[in-house]
Amino acid sequence: YGKRSLQIDYDHLVIALGSVTNFYDLPGFGELALAMKSLPDAIQLRAQIIRHLEEANSECNAAQRRSLLTFIVAGGGFAGAETVAALNDFVREALPFYPNLSENMLRVLLVHSGPVILPELGESLGRYTQKVLGERGVEIRLNTQVKSMTEDNVFLANHVPIPCRTLVWTAGTVP
Repeated sequence: YGKRSLQIDYDHLVIALGSVTNFYDLPGFGELALAMKSLPDAIQLRAQIIRHLEEANSECNAAQRRSLLTFIVAGGGFAGAETVAALNDFVREALPFYPNLSENMLRVLLVHSGPVILPELGESLGRYTQKVLGERGVEIRLNTQVKSMTEDNVFLANHVPIPCRTLVWTAGTVP
């Protein structure tokens, strides 16, 4: 047998610049919305959820409690679907530790600008995921955009304001 050598050349250059969250200059987002791009973002979200559960469990009025216990995730792609599912599980599993709170006080929403979530996976899987999330208590608003945010409200296009203090933004990035 003659000796044969196999030579493989790799002449490719990969440049990965990364990305940052794009809030599209929407009012209130830079100061109040939470991004979901890194582990520190997830830790910040977890801490905020716990603070809101604790505050809602203490003496506060109904309007304050409603805004503290409403959680909105904007963006129905991979990041948004995963975030809303984990957030929903977390708040529902935490309830037994807060005796003044009940499941019917919680409101978890996923707001997506398109006709079906997870468009990367196709309509069938997107609709299936919507069904499963709905069965787990997540409200899904399709063909809807978040337009602005204040400390106590999130404003959707063509809808009344939603009392809410936690908006997680997964709907836009830029290099």
